[in-house]
Amino acid sequence: MEREKLEILGEVLGRYYRSGQEYLFSCPKCNHGKRKLSVNSDKGVFKCWICDYSGLKLGSLVKRYGPYSEYTKWMDLDGSVDITTFDNLFETEEKIPEIRVTLPESFKTLTGRSKGFSARHANIYLKSRNISRDDVLRWKIGFCDDGEYAGRICIPSFDDSGDLNYFIARGYGNQYPKYKNPPVSRDIIFNDLYVDWEEPIVLVEGAFDAIVAGNAIPILGSVLKETSKLFQK
Repeated sequence: MEREKLEILGEVLGRYYRSGQEYLFSCPKCNHGKRKLSVNSDKGVFKCWICDYSGLKLGSLVKRYGPYSEYTKWMDLDGSVDITTFDNLFETEEKIPEIRVTLPESFKTLTGRSKGFSARHANIYLKSRNISRDDVLRWKIGFCDDGEYAGRICIPSFDDSGDLNYFIARGYGNQYPKYKNPPVSRDIIFNDLYVDWEEPIVLVEGAFDAIVAGNAIPILGSVLKETSKLFQK
């Protein structure tokens, strides 16, 4: 599994070399000329020795800087059964199931060379909203051309660990209603993964506004409650 994960990291971060128990990559945040991003695959952590960028989940690197296709490969690897925890399969303690957010089955990414009538119209709509190609890549924007969310631009949101916690689905045609979002709580920090908390942050109403504004967070409405996760943070 380690070899497969290193291949994914190589696709996302570029060439690397081994130094003892760690692997050194170029840091995607500070873009230093030398490979100073240290990755410990056994512990699943990383740290840049130039800008101090660090994390406790290697998957967050893939999620933030790689295409969604590479992250799905990573999730498949993380989803493998660990036989060392086999005894836990027989625990009888009742656990409350968590509601897991997943992208629609018909979701198609626009980060690659999307073809077809629907993809073309989705890109035309994004251009009309001043969404650039770089924005599409950074925000992992896609669309749906079938099913419940057909004819809608889909903007996923990831928490600070790189896990999907919400998505916005906005019609790019005559769909009604214009927005059709997942039936889960909106009390999240939208795309916390991409927020630079050390820089000034702009609060806006919607996701499209946040994309254009830069280091911004959409509050998914017009009122920010004091009890919300965003206000508390």
